[in-house]
Amino acid sequence: AATRRPPAPGAGAQPSRPPRVETQRPRKPAAGGWPLRPLAARAQRPRPPAAPEQRAQSEGGGGSWPQPEIQHGRSPQLRRVGEAGAEARRPLLPLRTALIVAVLLLLVFCLCFGPGGRSSPGGSAGGLLAEQGLQREAPSAARTREAAAAAAEQRAREMKQAQGAGDGGPSPPRPAPALPGTEALADEGPPPLCPTLVLPSTEACFLLPMARARRAEGRFDIKGPSGRKLLSAAIGPAPDGRQRLAICPSDSEEARCCVYPPVPGQSRMEVLGRHGQAYGTLAEAGVLSEEFVLCVRSEPVAQLQVQDAGSLVLMATTMNGRVLATAGPASTPDRSSQRTPESASEGTSGADSWRLQMKPGTDAVLLISCMLALSAFRLGEPNDREKSSALR
Repeated sequence: AATRRPPAPGAGAQPSRPPRVETQRPRKPAAGGWPLRPLAARAQRPRPPAAPEQRAQSEGGGGSWPQPEIQHGRSPQLRRVGEAGAEARRPLLPLRTALIVAVLLLLVFCLCFGPGGRSSPGGSAGGLLAEQGLQREAPSAARTREAAAAAAEQRAREMKQAQGAGDGGPSPPRPAPALPGTEALADEGPPPLCPTLVLPSTEACFLLPMARARRAEGRFDIKGPSGRKLLSAAIGPAPDGRQRLAICPSDSEEARCCVYPPVPGQSRMEVLGRHGQAYGTLAEAGVLSEEFVLCVRSEPVAQLQVQDAGSLVLMATTMNGRVLATAGPASTPDRSSQRTPESASEGTSGADSWRLQMKPGTDAVLLISCMLALSAFRLGEPNDREKSSALR
Protein backbone atom coordinates (compact mmCIF):
# COMPACT_ATOMS: atom_id res chain seq x y z
CA ALA A 1 0.00 0.00 0.00
CA ALA A 2 1.21 3.29 -0.80
CA THR A 3 2.36 5.32 2.03
CA ARG A 4 0.62 8.61 2.39
CA ARG A 5 2.70 11.61 3.05
CA PRO A 6 1.32 13.79 5.68
CA PRO A 7 0.39 17.21 4.49
CA ALA A 8 2.67 19.98 5.23
CA PRO A 9 1.61 22.34 7.87
CA GLY A 10 -0.70 24.96 6.51
CA ALA A 11 -1.24 23.10 3.25
CA GLY A 12 -5.00 22.96 3.58
CA ALA A 13 -5.31 26.67 4.05
CA GLN A 14 -5.74 29.13 1.20
CA PRO A 15 -2.50 30.57 -0.10
CA SER A 16 -1.99 34.12 1.03
CA ARG A 17 -2.16 36.91 -1.53
CA PRO A 18 1.08 38.68 -2.24
CA PRO A 19 1.23 42.33 -1.42
CA ARG A 20 -0.21 44.59 -4.12
CA VAL A 21 2.36 46.64 -5.89
CA GLU A 22 1.31 49.75 -7.79
CA THR A 23 2.65 49.43 -11.30
CA GLN A 24 2.01 51.44 -14.44
CA ARG A 25 0.37 49.77 -17.30
CA PRO A 26 2.43 49.87 -20.43
CA ARG A 27 1.00 52.33 -22.92
CA LYS A 28 0.82 51.79 -26.58
CA PRO A 29 3.65 53.70 -28.22
CA ALA A 30 2.69 56.50 -30.57
CA ALA A 31 3.12 56.26 -34.29
CA GLY A 32 6.73 56.52 -35.21
CA GLY A 33 7.89 55.58 -31.67
CA TRP A 34 10.44 53.07 -30.71
CA PRO A 35 9.32 49.43 -31.29
CA LEU A 36 8.75 47.15 -28.29
CA ARG A 37 11.40 44.69 -27.44
CA PRO A 38 10.65 41.07 -28.35
CA LEU A 39 9.48 38.63 -25.67
CA ALA A 40 12.67 36.62 -25.81
CA ALA A 41 14.69 39.69 -24.93
CA ARG A 42 12.31 40.53 -22.09
CA ALA A 43 12.53 36.97 -20.74
CA GLN A 44 16.28 37.26 -20.50
CA ARG A 45 16.13 40.22 -18.14
CA PRO A 46 17.31 39.32 -14.61
CA ARG A 47 14.55 39.10 -12.06
CA PRO A 48 14.91 40.36 -8.49
CA PRO A 49 15.22 37.74 -5.71
CA ALA A 50 11.89 36.40 -4.42
CA ALA A 51 10.64 36.93 -0.89
CA PRO A 52 11.11 34.13 1.72
CA GLU A 53 7.37 33.31 1.85
CA GLN A 54 7.17 33.06 -1.91
CA ARG A 55 10.27 30.88 -1.95
CA ALA A 56 8.74 28.57 0.65
CA GLN A 57 5.46 28.33 -1.21
CA SER A 58 7.26 27.47 -4.42
CA GLU A 59 9.29 24.84 -2.68
CA GLY A 60 6.19 23.41 -0.96
CA GLY A 61 4.44 22.98 -4.29
CA GLY A 62 1.65 25.36 -3.37
CA GLY A 63 0.07 27.75 -5.86
CA SER A 64 1.74 31.09 -6.35
CA TRP A 65 0.74 34.39 -7.92
CA PRO A 66 2.84 35.79 -10.77
CA GLN A 67 5.32 38.27 -9.50
CA PRO A 68 5.24 41.62 -11.24
CA GLU A 69 8.39 43.04 -12.66
CA ILE A 70 9.68 45.91 -10.64
CA GLN A 71 11.32 48.50 -12.84
CA HIS A 72 13.79 50.88 -11.39
CA GLY A 73 14.12 54.36 -12.86
CA ARG A 74 12.13 55.75 -15.83
CA SER A 75 10.10 53.18 -17.72
CA PRO A 76 10.88 52.61 -21.41
CA GLN A 77 7.27 53.36 -22.31
CA LEU A 78 7.48 56.88 -20.86
CA ARG A 79 10.77 57.45 -22.61
CA ARG A 80 9.25 56.39 -25.88
CA VAL A 81 6.28 58.69 -25.37
CA GLY A 82 8.61 61.65 -24.70
CA GLU A 83 10.65 60.92 -27.77
CA ALA A 84 7.47 60.67 -29.85
CA GLY A 85 6.34 64.09 -28.61
CA ALA A 86 9.73 65.60 -29.46
CA GLU A 87 9.52 64.10 -32.93
CA ALA A 88 6.04 65.59 -33.36
CA ARG A 89 7.24 69.06 -32.34
CA ARG A 90 10.35 68.95 -34.53
CA PRO A 91 8.58 69.87 -37.90
CA LEU A 92 7.14 73.02 -36.29
CA LEU A 93 10.58 74.61 -35.86
CA PRO A 94 11.33 75.27 -39.60
CA LEU A 95 7.80 76.60 -40.11
CA ARG A 96 8.22 79.04 -37.25
CA THR A 97 11.60 80.19 -38.56
CA ALA A 98 10.20 80.74 -42.07
CA LEU A 99 7.34 82.80 -40.67
CA ILE A 100 9.73 85.06 -38.76
CA VAL A 101 11.94 85.58 -41.83
CA ALA A 102 8.88 86.47 -43.96
CA VAL A 103 7.75 89.08 -41.45
CA LEU A 104 11.22 90.66 -41.38
CA LEU A 105 11.38 90.82 -45.18
CA LEU A 106 7.95 92.47 -45.30
CA LEU A 107 9.09 95.13 -42.83
CA VAL A 108 12.23 95.86 -44.86
CA PHE A 109 10.19 96.17 -48.08
CA CYS A 110 7.77 98.61 -46.46
CA LEU A 111 10.62 100.74 -45.12
CA CYS A 112 12.44 100.90 -48.47
CA PHE A 113 9.56 101.33 -50.92
CA GLY A 114 6.83 102.79 -48.77
CA PRO A 115 5.74 106.45 -48.79
CA GLY A 116 8.00 107.25 -45.87
CA GLY A 117 11.06 105.78 -47.54
CA ARG A 118 10.46 107.70 -50.78
CA SER A 119 9.84 111.03 -49.12
CA SER A 120 12.81 110.92 -46.79
CA PRO A 121 16.18 112.03 -48.24
CA GLY A 122 17.99 108.85 -47.17
CA GLY A 123 15.02 106.49 -46.92
CA SER A 124 15.87 104.49 -50.02
CA ALA A 125 18.20 104.33 -52.99
CA GLY A 126 15.38 105.45 -55.31
CA GLY A 127 14.76 108.58 -53.25
CA LEU A 128 18.47 109.40 -53.19
CA LEU A 129 18.76 109.04 -56.97
CA ALA A 130 15.68 111.19 -57.49
CA GLU A 131 17.13 113.89 -55.25
CA GLN A 132 20.43 113.82 -57.14
CA GLY A 133 18.54 114.08 -60.46
CA LEU A 134 16.68 117.15 -59.22
CA GLN A 135 19.95 118.69 -58.11
CA ARG A 136 21.44 118.07 -61.57
CA GLU A 137 18.39 119.51 -63.35
CA ALA A 138 18.31 122.65 -61.22
CA PRO A 139 21.31 124.40 -62.91
CA SER A 140 20.00 123.66 -66.43
CA ALA A 141 16.57 125.05 -65.54
CA ALA A 142 18.20 128.17 -64.11
CA ARG A 143 20.23 128.66 -67.29
CA THR A 144 17.10 128.26 -69.40
CA ARG A 145 15.27 130.90 -67.38
CA GLU A 146 18.23 133.27 -67.66
CA ALA A 147 18.40 132.78 -71.44
CA ALA A 148 14.65 133.42 -71.76
CA ALA A 149 14.94 136.59 -69.66
CA ALA A 150 17.87 137.83 -71.76
CA ALA A 151 15.94 137.17 -74.98
CA ALA A 152 12.92 139.06 -73.61
CA GLU A 153 15.12 142.03 -72.70
CA GLN A 154 16.70 141.99 -76.16
CA ARG A 155 13.27 142.01 -77.81
CA ALA A 156 12.16 144.88 -75.57
CA ARG A 157 15.23 146.93 -76.54
CA GLU A 158 14.63 146.26 -80.23
CA MET A 159 11.02 147.37 -79.90
CA LYS A 160 12.08 150.59 -78.15
CA GLN A 161 14.65 151.28 -80.85
CA ALA A 162 12.05 150.70 -83.55
CA GLN A 163 9.62 153.07 -81.82
CA GLY A 164 12.34 155.72 -81.50
CA ALA A 165 13.18 155.41 -85.17
CA GLY A 166 9.49 155.77 -85.99
CA ASP A 167 9.22 158.97 -83.99
CA GLY A 168 12.30 160.54 -85.54
CA GLY A 169 11.62 159.62 -89.16
CA PRO A 170 10.51 156.88 -91.50
CA SER A 171 11.49 153.46 -90.25
CA PRO A 172 13.37 151.19 -92.62
CA PRO A 173 11.37 148.42 -94.28
CA ARG A 174 11.33 145.21 -92.31
CA PRO A 175 12.45 142.10 -94.12
CA ALA A 176 9.94 139.37 -94.71
CA PRO A 177 9.95 136.61 -92.10
CA ALA A 178 12.28 133.86 -93.24
CA LEU A 179 11.88 130.17 -92.76
CA PRO A 180 13.90 128.45 -90.02
CA GLY A 181 17.48 128.03 -91.22
CA THR A 182 17.12 130.36 -94.26
CA GLU A 183 19.08 133.21 -92.66
CA ALA A 184 21.88 130.83 -91.71
CA LEU A 185 22.10 129.51 -95.29
CA ALA A 186 21.98 133.04 -96.72
CA ASP A 187 24.95 134.10 -94.61
CA GLU A 188 27.03 130.90 -94.59
CA GLY A 189 26.70 130.14 -98.27
CA PRO A 190 26.10 126.81 -99.99
CA PRO A 191 26.57 123.61 -98.02
CA PRO A 192 29.87 121.92 -98.90
CA LEU A 193 29.80 119.33 -101.63
CA CYS A 194 33.35 118.06 -100.89
CA PRO A 195 34.06 118.77 -97.19
CA THR A 196 37.53 117.19 -97.38
CA LEU A 197 38.70 119.88 -99.87
CA VAL A 198 37.50 122.85 -97.80
CA LEU A 199 40.22 124.98 -96.17
CA PRO A 200 38.62 126.56 -93.08
CA SER A 201 41.22 129.28 -92.42
CA THR A 202 43.26 129.67 -95.62
CA GLU A 203 42.54 131.10 -99.05
CA ALA A 204 43.02 128.82 -102.05
CA CYS A 205 44.19 129.83 -105.52
CA PHE A 206 43.64 127.82 -108.73
CA LEU A 207 44.95 128.46 -112.25
CA LEU A 208 43.83 127.04 -115.59
CA PRO A 209 44.38 128.02 -119.23
CA MET A 210 42.14 130.85 -120.41
CA ALA A 211 41.63 129.13 -123.75
CA ARG A 212 40.39 126.02 -121.99
CA ALA A 213 37.99 128.11 -119.92
CA ARG A 214 36.46 129.66 -123.05
CA ARG A 215 36.26 126.43 -125.04
CA ALA A 216 33.45 124.05 -124.08
CA GLU A 217 35.28 120.82 -124.82
CA GLY A 218 38.34 118.77 -123.96
CA ARG A 219 40.17 117.76 -120.85
CA PHE A 220 42.60 120.01 -118.94
CA ASP A 221 44.30 120.33 -115.57
CA ILE A 222 43.65 122.83 -112.80
CA LYS A 223 46.87 123.68 -110.96
CA GLY A 224 48.00 125.61 -107.95
CA PRO A 225 50.25 128.71 -107.81
CA SER A 226 53.36 126.50 -107.73
CA GLY A 227 52.34 124.61 -110.87
CA ARG A 228 51.27 121.47 -109.03
CA LYS A 229 48.28 119.64 -110.47
CA LEU A 230 45.36 119.81 -108.04
CA LEU A 231 42.25 118.98 -110.07
CA SER A 232 41.31 117.88 -113.56
CA ALA A 233 38.32 119.04 -115.59
CA ALA A 234 36.65 117.40 -118.57
CA ILE A 235 33.96 118.86 -120.85
CA GLY A 236 32.37 116.36 -123.17
CA PRO A 237 29.41 114.09 -123.78
CA ALA A 238 28.06 112.10 -120.85
CA PRO A 239 26.92 108.46 -121.10
CA ASP A 240 23.37 109.71 -121.75
CA GLY A 241 24.54 111.83 -124.71
CA ARG A 242 24.30 115.27 -123.09
CA GLN A 243 27.23 117.59 -122.62
CA ARG A 244 28.58 117.89 -119.11
CA LEU A 245 31.40 119.40 -117.09
CA ALA A 246 33.09 117.03 -114.63
CA ILE A 247 35.67 117.94 -111.95
CA CYS A 248 37.86 115.12 -110.60
CA PRO A 249 40.75 114.97 -108.11
CA SER A 250 44.22 114.75 -109.54
CA ASP A 251 44.69 111.17 -108.37
CA SER A 252 41.25 109.80 -109.25
CA GLU A 253 38.95 109.45 -112.24
CA GLU A 254 35.78 109.65 -110.18
CA ALA A 255 33.90 112.93 -110.68
CA ARG A 256 33.22 114.85 -107.49
CA CYS A 257 30.98 117.43 -109.18
CA CYS A 258 29.15 117.44 -112.52
CA VAL A 259 27.21 120.27 -114.17
CA TYR A 260 24.80 119.59 -117.05
CA PRO A 261 23.71 122.41 -119.39
CA PRO A 262 20.00 123.26 -119.55
CA VAL A 263 17.82 121.19 -121.81
CA PRO A 264 16.02 122.98 -124.67
CA GLY A 265 13.21 125.11 -123.35
CA GLN A 266 14.68 125.49 -119.85
CA SER A 267 17.27 127.77 -118.28
CA ARG A 268 18.38 125.74 -115.27
CA MET A 269 21.64 123.83 -115.16
CA GLU A 270 21.75 120.70 -113.03
CA VAL A 271 24.48 120.33 -110.40
CA LEU A 272 25.23 116.76 -109.30
CA GLY A 273 27.53 115.47 -106.63
CA ARG A 274 29.43 112.23 -106.18
CA HIS A 275 27.85 109.09 -107.69
CA GLY A 276 25.37 111.26 -109.59
CA GLN A 277 23.55 112.44 -106.48
CA ALA A 278 21.44 115.56 -107.09
CA TYR A 279 22.78 118.65 -105.31
CA GLY A 280 21.00 121.71 -106.74
CA THR A 281 20.37 123.92 -109.75
CA LEU A 282 22.06 126.97 -111.29
CA ALA A 283 19.71 129.36 -113.09
CA GLU A 284 19.48 132.98 -114.19
CA ALA A 285 18.09 135.42 -111.64
CA GLY A 286 15.85 137.00 -114.33
CA VAL A 287 15.44 137.75 -118.01
CA LEU A 288 18.32 139.82 -119.49
CA SER A 289 20.25 139.47 -116.26
CA GLU A 290 23.93 138.74 -115.63
CA GLU A 291 23.30 137.18 -112.24
CA PHE A 292 22.83 133.48 -111.60
CA VAL A 293 21.48 131.88 -108.45
CA LEU A 294 22.56 128.54 -106.99
CA CYS A 295 19.65 126.81 -105.27
CA VAL A 296 19.77 123.79 -102.96
CA ARG A 297 16.44 122.13 -102.16
CA SER A 298 14.66 125.07 -103.80
CA GLU A 299 16.40 127.51 -101.43
CA PRO A 300 18.84 130.12 -102.86
CA VAL A 301 22.23 129.77 -101.18
CA ALA A 302 24.66 131.72 -103.43
CA GLN A 303 24.82 134.26 -106.26
CA LEU A 304 27.21 134.30 -109.24
CA GLN A 305 27.65 137.68 -110.91
CA VAL A 306 29.16 138.17 -114.37
CA GLN A 307 31.09 141.44 -114.09
CA ASP A 308 32.85 141.20 -117.48
CA ALA A 309 31.83 138.52 -119.94
CA GLY A 310 34.68 139.28 -122.38
CA SER A 311 37.40 138.82 -119.77
CA LEU A 312 35.50 136.16 -117.83
CA VAL A 313 35.43 138.19 -114.62
CA LEU A 314 33.05 136.47 -112.18
CA MET A 315 32.29 136.79 -108.50
CA ALA A 316 30.43 134.43 -106.17
CA THR A 317 28.74 135.79 -103.05
CA THR A 318 26.27 134.66 -100.43
CA MET A 319 22.69 135.88 -100.55
CA ASN A 320 23.69 138.58 -98.03
CA GLY A 321 26.56 139.81 -100.23
CA ARG A 322 29.56 138.20 -98.53
CA VAL A 323 32.24 137.35 -101.12
CA LEU A 324 32.99 133.66 -101.51
CA ALA A 325 35.20 133.54 -104.62
CA THR A 326 36.42 135.61 -107.55
CA ALA A 327 37.58 134.64 -111.03
CA GLY A 328 39.38 136.55 -113.77
CA PRO A 329 42.54 136.73 -115.85
CA ALA A 330 45.80 136.63 -113.90
CA SER A 331 47.15 139.97 -115.18
CA THR A 332 49.67 140.73 -112.40
CA PRO A 333 52.97 138.90 -112.85
CA ASP A 334 53.47 137.94 -109.21
CA ARG A 335 55.16 134.95 -107.69
CA SER A 336 52.12 132.81 -108.17
CA SER A 337 51.98 133.59 -111.92
CA GLN A 338 55.65 133.19 -112.81
CA ARG A 339 56.20 131.15 -115.95
CA THR A 340 57.46 127.61 -115.41
CA PRO A 341 58.09 124.87 -117.97
CA GLU A 342 54.86 123.17 -117.00
CA SER A 343 52.84 126.39 -117.04
CA ALA A 344 54.38 127.44 -120.36
CA SER A 345 53.28 124.19 -121.99
CA GLU A 346 49.77 124.66 -120.67
CA GLY A 347 49.62 128.45 -121.02
CA THR A 348 48.86 129.12 -117.35
CA SER A 349 50.95 132.21 -116.67
CA GLY A 350 50.19 135.90 -116.80
CA ALA A 351 47.31 136.85 -119.06
CA ASP A 352 47.12 133.33 -120.53
CA SER A 353 45.68 131.86 -117.32
CA TRP A 354 42.35 132.17 -115.59
CA ARG A 355 42.73 132.63 -111.85
CA LEU A 356 40.13 131.56 -109.30
CA GLN A 357 40.59 132.83 -105.73
CA MET A 358 38.61 131.06 -102.98
CA LYS A 359 37.94 132.56 -99.56
CA PRO A 360 38.51 130.52 -96.37
CA GLY A 361 35.82 127.95 -95.65
CA THR A 362 34.60 127.82 -99.26
CA ASP A 363 33.95 124.64 -101.23
CA ALA A 364 36.41 125.16 -104.09
CA VAL A 365 35.23 122.19 -106.17
CA LEU A 366 31.62 123.41 -106.15
CA LEU A 367 32.36 127.04 -107.08
CA ILE A 368 34.97 126.13 -109.71
CA SER A 369 32.41 123.82 -111.33
CA CYS A 370 29.72 126.53 -111.33
CA MET A 371 32.06 129.22 -112.74
CA LEU A 372 33.45 126.93 -115.42
CA ALA A 373 29.91 125.87 -116.37
CA LEU A 374 28.88 129.52 -116.80
CA SER A 375 32.00 130.20 -118.87
CA ALA A 376 31.59 127.13 -121.06
CA PHE A 377 27.81 126.78 -121.44
CA ARG A 378 26.55 130.38 -121.11
CA LEU A 379 29.26 132.98 -121.70
CA GLY A 380 31.05 131.06 -124.43
CA GLU A 381 28.14 131.40 -126.87
CA PRO A 382 28.12 134.42 -129.23
CA ASN A 383 24.57 135.48 -128.42
CA ASP A 384 25.40 135.64 -124.70
CA ARG A 385 28.37 137.90 -125.38
CA GLU A 386 26.25 140.22 -127.52
CA LYS A 387 23.60 140.28 -124.82
CA SER A 388 26.10 141.14 -122.10
CA SER A 389 27.71 143.91 -124.22
CA ALA A 390 24.28 145.39 -124.95
CA LEU A 391 23.48 145.44 -121.24
CA ARG A 392 26.70 147.31 -120.50
